[in-house]
Amino acid sequence: MRLLLAQARGLPREQLLNVEVGHGALFGLQVAADGVLKEGR
Repeated sequence: MRLLLAQARGLPREQLLNVEVGHGALFGLQVAADGVLKEGR
């Protein structure tokens, strides 16, 4: 989940530990037609 959120936020893979995923939080990830991930809630 951290990797997907990092990609959606445009962060490099090296910053995975800086991505916070709240316990029980609901996250939505949308894949655009061009394959780009976007974060939503």
